[in-house]
Amino acid sequence: MAAVAQKDLKRVFAYSSVNHLGYCLLGIFALAVPVVSVADSASQAAALNGVILQMFNHGLTAAALFWFVAMLQQRTGGHRGIDDFGGLRKPAPVLAGLMGIALFSSLGLPGLNGFVASF
Repeated sequence: MAAVAQKDLKRVFAYSSVNHLGYCLLGIFALAVPVVSVADSASQAAALNGVILQMFNHGLTAAALFWFVAMLQQRTGGHRGIDDFGGLRKPAPVLAGLMGIALFSSLGLPGLNGFVASF
């Protein structure tokens, strides 16, 4: 909810990063459950694999998103608010497409790198 309320693009991505790393923390807490059976051991291994994959994929997508915002900020003279842009698809179609892929990956769209770890 904090990310939705923001008007600054960097803050939106920063709050979504906090959310993704909260998922990692939740997976780490799942490792703290005592092992009673073999199924619990397999669940802990899956939780650890999910945490590692989530951190790696989040690093890729967050770096890409912050890089895109930095490029926008540099080219517009310091503007990075959501209301500062009237749309990016017509003036910069390649940037808009790549940024869209990174955004959907951050959301966990099936077929992209953020889906498996979030699942």
